[in-house]
Amino acid sequence: MITNLYFKSKLSALPFVPTDIAGCQLWLKADAGITKDGSNYVSAWADQSGNGNDALQATGSAQPLWVDNQLNGNPTLRFNGSSNNMKLPNSCMPVREHTVIVVFKCTKSAYSIMFGSVYGNNALVVDINYSTGGCLSYFVSDSETRNDYGTNHRFDDSNYYYVIAKYDNSTITYKTNDDVYPYQIINKTGNIVYHSANQAAIGSMLSTGGSAVYYHQGDIAEIIMYDNAISSADNTKLEVYLDNKYGL
Repeated sequence: MITNLYFKSKLSALPFVPTDIAGCQLWLKADAGITKDGSNYVSAWADQSGNGNDALQATGSAQPLWVDNQLNGNPTLRFNGSSNNMKLPNSCMPVREHTVIVVFKCTKSAYSIMFGSVYGNNALVVDINYSTGGCLSYFVSDSETRNDYGTNHRFDDSNYYYVIAKYDNSTITYKTNDDVYPYQIINKTGNIVYHSANQAAIGSMLSTGGSAVYYHQGDIAEIIMYDNAISSADNTKLEVYLDNKYGL
């Protein structure tokens, strides 16, 4: 009995990981699951959620670079802003409600797409819009309605950030490591992000023909996605996890 109590106490003390929250569809982190060549170019990024939603890039010129010890001792994947991207299976994309978390740095003076599903209808896109001064843009859309994250909030190109974005069928709530900005989404009916003819991508958005557009220039350290709008309590757990890991 004493041994069992000790064992249970050790289990309860285990650190939080994103898969502790129900509905984790995708978990990519640069400190695990990396397949790279001798020059550190990445051809595969293994999904840590247990769902097998691995990010892949077979073309050498399109592969991002794995760079060690960039963010609080953690590695990142570096995207060149012109050709680098990794493709994900459609099976990882939520149909409607969802939460997306991205840890990133952007260094491009235009659109910088960190994560995107389909260009056009049925899209889910996370990007920094430097054409408006470095605003976070995010849309979940079946009618291509775009919303910028605060005209007064600017992401500079020398620091790392995280964003937690939730959509609960009517409202998107943003949380970054230093700001909160909720607002209403209107005219959202039917499925919004899944499209059977196209893939999701990291480091770019894919057109309906499958080609990449609007590349990301900068680093991505971690991406997590859930098939639901997570609770406030779970949101706080993720913030603590990200703060502890990355020191943001």
